[in-house]
Amino acid sequence: MLFRRRWVQAVLDDLAENLTEPQLRSLTKRLNSPKEDSLHAQWEVAVVWAASRVANIEYEPDTGGERRADLVIRRPIRLPIEVMAEITSVSSKGFDDLNPTERFHDQLFAELRELWSEGYGYKLNIGTYHTGRGSKMKFFAAVPHPKDYERFFGPEFDAFVRKVKRREACSYEVSEERVQVALSYDPNFRLGSMSGGWNQMESFNSLTKNPIYSALKEKKRQIKETGYTGLKGIVVCDSGTATFQQGRMMGRSDHLSLDWIVDRFLSDSPNIDFVVAVTSYLERAKTLHSIVGSLGYPPPGPDVMLYTQRSLDKAVRSALGKLFTDIGRIIPKPLADGRNVLRWQRRLKGAAGYCHGDGDGSHSLLKKSWTVARIPARLLVDYLLDDVTKEQFQANAGIGLHCLREAKKLRETMRRAQVIRRDEDDDWFEIQFEGPDPAEGQFKVPTSSKP
Repeated sequence: MLFRRRWVQAVLDDLAENLTEPQLRSLTKRLNSPKEDSLHAQWEVAVVWAASRVANIEYEPDTGGERRADLVIRRPIRLPIEVMAEITSVSSKGFDDLNPTERFHDQLFAELRELWSEGYGYKLNIGTYHTGRGSKMKFFAAVPHPKDYERFFGPEFDAFVRKVKRREACSYEVSEERVQVALSYDPNFRLGSMSGGWNQMESFNSLTKNPIYSALKEKKRQIKETGYTGLKGIVVCDSGTATFQQGRMMGRSDHLSLDWIVDRFLSDSPNIDFVVAVTSYLERAKTLHSIVGSLGYPPPGPDVMLYTQRSLDKAVRSALGKLFTDIGRIIPKPLADGRNVLRWQRRLKGAAGYCHGDGDGSHSLLKKSWTVARIPARLLVDYLLDDVTKEQFQANAGIGLHCLREAKKLRETMRRAQVIRRDEDDDWFEIQFEGPDPAEGQFKVPTSSKP
């Protein structure tokens, strides 16, 4: 989920004042979809609700054309303007299908899952390869195709696993034209359970042939069909595309930024007055287009960028900036960036509402003598009732499950079990361990107090 399910439900209930029953049913159906349409619907609900808090709105009004507009916003008191906004969101689904990095990453975790109890120390690096030249050049992640997993996770990988079990420093590397993967293990490496990196493969070589421009172009066609003649634009949201994360990509000469793509679209579309981009990435580098965060402190909600036609009146641009600044500040901070949410959505096939596992391991490096494991409470109940699979449980339990395994390995005593209430969609079931457990392992000789 991009936002807390409890918050989304509360907002949906609040929108009952502005939306008809069929509109509410349609939005609810999309929110409950196990597919990516759920992410699109979450953004639409968030934008519409935020607009309703700062202005008068009409959702899907009849504007005299062949189709209804998404949203008309009227702000008669503070800023006397009326705007029509079409809402859309963009993901990198097509690029992810061509670059199955996340699928490979999940498979690697599945192959190594039984070894997480061996502690930290894994490092993974993935290379790239390209096809074509010049404007036709395309970059791809150099990971094995799923049909080649059996060969990749073959005898040499099994030898790597056996060394890990013996806690020996070791590595496994495949270097081919289209597969460049290096995995290493060092029992003394303590920075994290898995580190390393790989480039985002969402690289566009055309300002007009990419998912963002295509989404804007489709909305441009729909706007024309509404027949609306006033101030009009498009709100495009991040449902999982690295292009919104411009700050991460500045070093990539082959990457066309969000700013360039939107500027080109406005240049090609003089009848569209503005575009607002809303990203779920919370550390995006600010640009001259940014209308949020200009006061020197981070905004409470997502990053919002306003792009307008250069011919637009200065007063109108200012009014638009203030309107969408207020809307952006009302939308809550997303739980994660869109790419990670999209990944969780695909992995769990629509299952949602779980918080993420947490814990505090007992590390000799930090001289701590206790372990705390936190498992999402609803997830644990669903797993006990067979409502989620073992794979889904392990994928969501995360570090909490690792801490349980660590406590088991150290034969620690369970001191306390409790439910930790959280202002999220799920609570934590917390188990605290401390010191050796007499019920685990062999008896130990006590220290005599007799002289």
